[in-house]
Amino acid sequence: MYLKYLEKFVDLMIQLLSSIPTRKFLKLYLIGKNIVPLLKVTIMKYHSSLLETLIDLLDHYLTYPIDDLSGEQMDLEKQMLIQKDFLKKLQSAIFKKF
Repeated sequence: MYLKYLEKFVDLMIQLLSSIPTRKFLKLYLIGKNIVPLLKVTIMKYHSSLLETLIDLLDHYLTYPIDDLSGEQMDLEKQMLIQKDFLKKLQSAIFKKF
């Protein structure tokens, strides 16, 4: 029963992420709550190949390089710029603590 619920939940999240209007809000929420790592731990407990496939698909939609506001695919330079900004923020946060 719990496994079917998880499969339906992940399928719903995939459908919502594939729609641009809901993607920009849901993506922030799912990343903030670390849903994918939690679901990957669940795979180890239940050993479901369907759930594993759905979680991989969910991870793909979360990390797909698309602009959340316009819906256009980002080019490689913009992706690199976003990654560099993230790493700068991460480094500054770490260096503040230590």
